[in-house]
Amino acid sequence: RLARGEYVTFLDADDIWPEKRLQMLMAPFLNDTEIEMAFGRLHNFLSPEVIGKKEILESLSEPMNGICPGTMLIKKESFLKVGYFKAEWTVTEFLDWYLHAKELNLKTAWVQELVLERRLHENNNTFVHRKQLPSEFARALKTSLERQREKKPTL
Repeated sequence: RLARGEYVTFLDADDIWPEKRLQMLMAPFLNDTEIEMAFGRLHNFLSPEVIGKKEILESLSEPMNGICPGTMLIKKESFLKVGYFKAEWTVTEFLDWYLHAKELNLKTAWVQELVLERRLHENNNTFVHRKQLPSEFARALKTSLERQREKKPTL
């Protein structure tokens, strides 16, 4: 709500932006004025307290395409078109937001560079509330389907 610039991006206090991150994510916007949001790749790294649980998290250690706030750069007007993240969600507020953005057909670009180093630790919201993930995931999908049904004209 306090952002004043033309673009919006996010960084959690415990994550790291690689050098030149913003330049990498800005490139698609400079090449195509219709781009509304861009995503890049992320790499998860383990905080010392979860090193002993490495086998559980090993599959998350390779760089991957990241659909999360920390890998996104978006035009502020496009972000506002979708709306703010909804506070009623515990762990899937971005999934709900992203599904809505896709329903609105926001033109999206991907960069193949690493744009986020995401720290995994025992206090990550996803770990703390992991038991709520299945029900919230299902609720986010249901909400998306309901929004799509509301848009379609009845015969």
